[in-house]
Amino acid sequence: MRMRLARPVDLVLIVVVCAIATARPATAQSTVTVDIVSISGDQSFARNPVSVSAGGSLVWSNRDLFVHRIVLDDGSLDTGNIVPGASSAPLGVTTNGGAYHCTIHPGMVGTVTVATTPTVTGQPANRTVVVGGTARFTASVTGAPTPAMQWQVSSNGGTSWTNLADGSPYSGATTTALTVTGVPAGFSGFRYRLVATNSAGSATSNAAALTVVTFGHGPVGDFDGDTKVDITVYSPSSGVWLSSGRAPISRRPRRMRGGRARTFPCPATTTGISHLISRCSGPRQASGTS
Repeated sequence: MRMRLARPVDLVLIVVVCAIATARPATAQSTVTVDIVSISGDQSFARNPVSVSAGGSLVWSNRDLFVHRIVLDDGSLDTGNIVPGASSAPLGVTTNGGAYHCTIHPGMVGTVTVATTPTVTGQPANRTVVVGGTARFTASVTGAPTPAMQWQVSSNGGTSWTNLADGSPYSGATTTALTVTGVPAGFSGFRYRLVATNSAGSATSNAAALTVVTFGHGPVGDFDGDTKVDITVYSPSSGVWLSSGRAPISRRPRRMRGGRARTFPCPATTTGISHLISRCSGPRQASGTS
């Protein structure tokens, strides 16, 4: 009796071990199935547009009542005739995809997109703004399908990051251009980065730092975020006019013409200067664009 009981147990153990040993991981190159559902223009296919990973394959399954033949417009893919209830063989997409149609019913159209991992082609730059000013961070991204964008902020030097959402002081939190308006002094040192994600993967930009300075007492910088140097001029209670770099100016500006202060020389090179802002300790102030 003991021998008879041992054999079934031994057999079960052997089967389990074999099943584990022969298991295979899923292939990295996915196969995507597109159902043909009707003759209805761009609504003829259950998935349209359809995205497939680079090196992946497509299968068209005919759920309609008529024979169909699907081809890419560039001729690089042809399913042959697919009868109702049947499917095409898996067809590798060797091009960048594109539009396709049914040769038997030309009004049936769709689009294949070959997914590519997002790439950050333009990095956001550091920004220096005056308290209450506006900072703008921009980045450039490629990828297919078009990646979803998400700006993040770190207030601890990049140790941790938080997704941003539109709402004062932020706008453009899910685009390639983030705007921070009415920047408070407490934002100085914050870092910003863009995360781009699609079905093929994700990419993260470099972190760009925000520096916030007190009006007229910070270094010459891009206070309005347009990538051009701005000059500020400030008169403290002493009445001595200073540039943003604290260099004394010989005369007090009296008027702005065409966006330029004509009554005193600029304290720095005018190359790349976009704004010249002057302010005194009293109510008189002026600003302009050069």
